[in-house]
Amino acid sequence: MNDDQTTQLVKVAVAQIDAQSGLPPYDLIDEITRVCARSLGLNLEVEDIVDLLLDDSASSLVRPRLVARLKQWDSSTDSWSSSTEPLSRERRHFVYGQLGLGGLDFANLDAKFPLAKKSGVIVISGGKPWDAWYTSDRKAEHEFYRQAYYRSLIDKGWDPSVVNDIDESTDKIVGLLADPRRTESFQAKGLVVGYVQSGKTANFTSVIAKAVDAGYKLIIVLTGTIELLRSQTQRRLDMELVGKENIIAATDDVTRATLESAEYYAQSDEDWPDFLSHSVNPYTDPSIPAIRRLTSYLKDYEELGNSKLSLLDPRLNGELVDIKATSYSEVNVQGVNVRLAVVKKNKTVLERLLSDLSKVGRLEELSAVILDDEADQASVNTLNPRTNSVNDKTAINKAIVNLLGAMPRAQYLAYTATPYANVLIDAESPEQLFPRDFIISLDRPADYMGGADFHDLEHADEDVKDIGNSNELARVRKVDIANLAQSKSSRQAALDSFVLTGAIKLFREAHGSKQFKHHTMLVHESVKKTEHDKTRLDLKKLWNSSGYSEPRGLSRLKNLWEDDFYPVSQSRPLEKGRMPASFDELKEFIGRSVDKIASGHPIIVVNGDNNSDYAQAELDFQGGSVWKILVGGTKLSRGFTVEGLTISYYMRRSISADTMMQAGRWFGFRPGYRDLVRLYIASNVVDGKGRSFDLYEAFEAITSDEETFRKELSDFSEIDEDGIPTLRPIDVRPLVFQQLPWLRPAAANKMYHARLTTRGKGGVMTDFMRHPERGDGTVNRTHFDAFLPILKRFSGEPSTFHYFELEDVVEGETGDKTFRAYVASVPAAEILDALKKFTWADGWEFGADLDFLEKQILGASPTITDFAVLLPVLNNPRTFRVEGVSIDVPVIRRKRRNVDPTSLSARPGFSGNSFRQRQPVEHIAGGRFNTGGDEADKLRTGTTGALLLTYAADLAVGSDPSLITDPVDTGDIATLFGYAPPKASAPRGRIGFSSV
Repeated sequence: MNDDQTTQLVKVAVAQIDAQSGLPPYDLIDEITRVCARSLGLNLEVEDIVDLLLDDSASSLVRPRLVARLKQWDSSTDSWSSSTEPLSRERRHFVYGQLGLGGLDFANLDAKFPLAKKSGVIVISGGKPWDAWYTSDRKAEHEFYRQAYYRSLIDKGWDPSVVNDIDESTDKIVGLLADPRRTESFQAKGLVVGYVQSGKTANFTSVIAKAVDAGYKLIIVLTGTIELLRSQTQRRLDMELVGKENIIAATDDVTRATLESAEYYAQSDEDWPDFLSHSVNPYTDPSIPAIRRLTSYLKDYEELGNSKLSLLDPRLNGELVDIKATSYSEVNVQGVNVRLAVVKKNKTVLERLLSDLSKVGRLEELSAVILDDEADQASVNTLNPRTNSVNDKTAINKAIVNLLGAMPRAQYLAYTATPYANVLIDAESPEQLFPRDFIISLDRPADYMGGADFHDLEHADEDVKDIGNSNELARVRKVDIANLAQSKSSRQAALDSFVLTGAIKLFREAHGSKQFKHHTMLVHESVKKTEHDKTRLDLKKLWNSSGYSEPRGLSRLKNLWEDDFYPVSQSRPLEKGRMPASFDELKEFIGRSVDKIASGHPIIVVNGDNNSDYAQAELDFQGGSVWKILVGGTKLSRGFTVEGLTISYYMRRSISADTMMQAGRWFGFRPGYRDLVRLYIASNVVDGKGRSFDLYEAFEAITSDEETFRKELSDFSEIDEDGIPTLRPIDVRPLVFQQLPWLRPAAANKMYHARLTTRGKGGVMTDFMRHPERGDGTVNRTHFDAFLPILKRFSGEPSTFHYFELEDVVEGETGDKTFRAYVASVPAAEILDALKKFTWADGWEFGADLDFLEKQILGASPTITDFAVLLPVLNNPRTFRVEGVSIDVPVIRRKRRNVDPTSLSARPGFSGNSFRQRQPVEHIAGGRFNTGGDEADKLRTGTTGALLLTYAADLAVGSDPSLITDPVDTGDIATLFGYAPPKASAPRGRIGFSSV
């Protein structure tokens, strides 16, 4: 075939694959062959079409669409697929046969098209007053905007498997809203929990596309409190979903003149040519609802005035087929256009919108979705119920509640990565925004860098950490800001890292990588605007004195490359080999990096002090390439995506976890430069009372709390035999955890409701490491004596237990790695007595856990009879002897976080246990994965819990662990443990609250 024929074949193949969306698979090969013969006069061989389908080059347009379609069929539960299990190899091979690929080698196809993984999306929902309405058939009836949106993502280079994941998760979300055609009104309230900078906008854009296709007629997107975020969201929706035809609102042919009248063209937006262009014009095709924008990139919602109210009223616009019927009736629903408003959470704006809607009237028949982005900010009522009337509300909360009150068919859908305030709302008040009907926790996206990528949550032994297995050593550079010389050198190192990583990106571009359009560094030292300009001047002075074109500057960069960036990249398998062989190969790119950064002004202050609020041309991510150092505070802390962020210099303290997590702009997608990301973070920020805070330790605690919260949601996502969720959030009240006494999950004014009184999770191991400071060793001796009767139970030789590396865990299979541990079976009451003798660091509460254990061990119907206690033996362990104990007791080195009375920085006590020991412990207790092997199976009874016991060297500061005496001074030994109650004792977790 010649090039023109190949181009035509690609178009036919794309069209035929797209045509199968939402349908059972049918003979794709035959369809393409027939269309090409009939329309193009091409008589193709099957091999020509197969080669096209298997083409995995970057320029391929066909394979990504086939991947998306295969994932759809992999997970289908429609009747055509009932003979095979979803996501099974049998299902996939059945699909190959249906597509006409039966004559090929399936092993080759499997290698080209890996089988989809099971979705990890967590859903808590139950008790809906309707049957499932958003079925495959219903979705396939109208999917103009859904298909257009996914087409725009794939055309921009999105991985089809990621697009399919979005499709699957948003099917669940839309299905939990009320059917917009439903006669009876119902107002669902739900919460979607994502990760910071993890693609929530892509997810809710898919929800909007499907809601429009399904028949919703008003979409209100609440975007936070600043204009920058609102306009950024508006542009994203316009570019990827609304499309050029809706933007220009042309009722005739789309001409060059009308295209050039669009606001983005007028603003010289260089991406305007890449904005979505629909296959037909919704303004002229009566079968497709147009999207009428009530806001624009340049303007938030403005009062329409009586002469323009027709923009809101489909009756005045002649959009109803039957004016006597409701707008949501079957006869009218497709002809009525959709109104889209992207608005700030601003009292005046929201009241203005409701006022105009009320003037139009008929709100009782308006099917609407109010999508609240960053829903824990401003939306929650923060008035103290003890000093205010139950009906009193903050301004934004009141405006949102009033919108919902005026539209009984409106659905409230909240999105956030920090949901603590949302689940601590007064759930009993019907006027509040508690997600009473459902909570959905989204999967962590592939290629996303979050808190776990900057911390070592699963590495307990400090002796085995290196840049290859430690995220902290690879990506984090702690800054001692109390040491002036060290602080100054770290700022220089951060600046050097920014220049060097820019050069490495340019090197990669020159060697085949995609273009790195943006390259940024974030400096976040204070929320005070008065300090931002001082920081800018200091950085400008440092930049001017760095000598990047001189031998001294190049010498620093060479040392940084050799000591940091090159070895880290080589230790990361996915990035290995993407560095030059020597620093000399980078020199030409260093000058180009400096020039790109220094063009105009290298440093931009972003705090909204100027009247135009982010009007600096250099920070226009949409208008052009940005290679800059950004100095700011609050305005760069929530919602707004800092594109190309590679180096972060973070020195700001907060006392609420959600505020700190939202400030973690270093979280996000870093395609092609994950190995280059660095975080410079303060180890000792001091507050006005002279107390110091280790910000890195704080972020580690927040990350751990976040994962615990998600596990909590997972435990509550119970389904019946038909796969239907049985619990609602209002039934379970998800628990919010707090490891650091000083770091509240949310601000105090968001936490007026609910306090934990009991806590336990069956089959799940929890570490209890919050020990008080060592002092003179008295606490250590007390703890050691508490567990001494248990220690005396160990005898004989250690048993062997199995585990998986985390990425290799397979349900139903035994791990292929092993460790040894002494094992003792101990009555549960004896364990409870020992635990009661422990004391804990100030501000950390163990009472809720004791309350749970007492009820399950000593209650009228005990669910815990005994514990299997494991004492791990590492390779070549240090040991000590204890009188009356028959084994040599192994002792490990474990990181202690000392408690300084002037410091609130770190979680007091020790770092947690490794996943290697955690897996068999959870298996013994009835957990999900069979990772323990035969020894773990023998210990698993249904009423047996499992406890992991370790002894850590805890000598006075500066002492060498090798100096432990034999026999031991137990004041030098910390007794550490974690346990998992048996699964049956609390299969979904048991929690209890009392009023504040």
